Amino acid sequence: MIYYPYEKFVSVLLAAAVATTVLMICFVPVVSFGQQSDPGPSSSDRQGDRGPSAELLATSTLERDLTRQFKLTAVDIKRLDPLIKRENMKVVLTFGHYMQTENQDFLSLWNGVRSSRGEFETGLEGDLTSRQKSALRAARSEFELRVLNQWTSDYLTSLADYLELDS
Repeated sequence: MIYYPYEKFVSVLLAAAVATTVLMICFVPVVSFGQQSDPGPSSSDRQGDRGPSAELLATSTLERDLTRQFKLTAVDIKRLDPLIKRENMKVVLTFGHYMQTENQDFLSLWNGVRSSRGEFETGLEGDLTSRQKSALRAARSEFELRVLNQWTSDYLTSLADYLELDS
């Protein structure tokens, strides 16, 4: 069987469309506070650059949103802050590992995020209140959404470059 380059392109484009649809169906309803981007790193985030990595690591705006949405107290935030930062770092490291292997198969990133989510759910600490657990789950969903959106953006940029759409 002869395999033409445009067939591979169509199959990759179709896979990206399916993956994007799955993301939208799975994650958009979960994150009720929307895709608000963090305005940049705060002093507590200690990030100097304002690239995609700084956006992926920023948590201050999300924490304010969670405080309002779940009516968290200062004690709740003090307890959740290190957990939120830890979960964010885990998701970003999953993405970083995926990018370092230069594996463009979206399914491997998706499976990494899913397995990491499973570990997160089983490892939720027993001393958290149900409100704190809900807030932590929402934060984790937002981090996953950020990473998957970053992958989609990177993929579309590389696809546009490959097709020379900007020329």
